[in-house]
Amino acid sequence: MLILIVGLFGCSKNSINENDVLEILKTYKTEQYTIEEPSNPPTNDEIVQHVKPFLSEKALEKLNANRVFSIAPDIATNTNKPIKVNDVQIEKSEKNEDGTVDYTYTLEIQLGEGF
Repeated sequence: MLILIVGLFGCSKNSINENDVLEILKTYKTEQYTIEEPSNPPTNDEIVQHVKPFLSEKALEKLNANRVFSIAPDIATNTNKPIKVNDVQIEKSEKNEDGTVDYTYTLEIQLGEGF
């Protein structure tokens, strides 16, 4: 997924700014995982609409088919606790021949009150 986001940067002649990549990833993952009201979480379709700008059509279809976007709402509903993304860390893995860059990322997610 992140490769697709970074691939957009690879198409330009500008160098990739890791801070830009981090901000895009933070926004994307926050849209995917934040559940403020566990008794009324967003639907899978609502989450898909929020993350759509960050993904290619192919990646969006694959993730949606694998029900990736229903993970956070299901957890929030089953535990009756809100979910929040606290932090996102990225690390450059490798630069590809096609100009894209692979990153690995780590999410810190908080389940429950105290936001």
